[in-house]
Amino acid sequence: MGNDGGVSVIDIATNKVITTVDTVSKPCCIAVSPDGKKVYLANRIDDDVSVIDTSTNIISSTITGIDDPEDIAITPDSKKVYITAFNGN
Repeated sequence: MGNDGGVSVIDIATNKVITTVDTVSKPCCIAVSPDGKKVYLANRIDDDVSVIDTSTNIISSTITGIDDPEDIAITPDSKKVYITAFNGN
């Protein structure tokens, strides 16, 4: 991840990139839900978090209003996502 604005999906059996999910620039942190159905990706430039559906590898929704999201944690039951904001908002 970096300035290219994408998340690579890698097949761990072959260690090859199977697809890339296009995102905004400067994605910085990523977390996978315990059930493996969703991936949360913090986007520092757009001040939001992309939610990627792992069955389709498409962004299914976006969480907005987070000033410079930094880190992400998901509760074991997948009912809550905690996101730290670098600028404290």
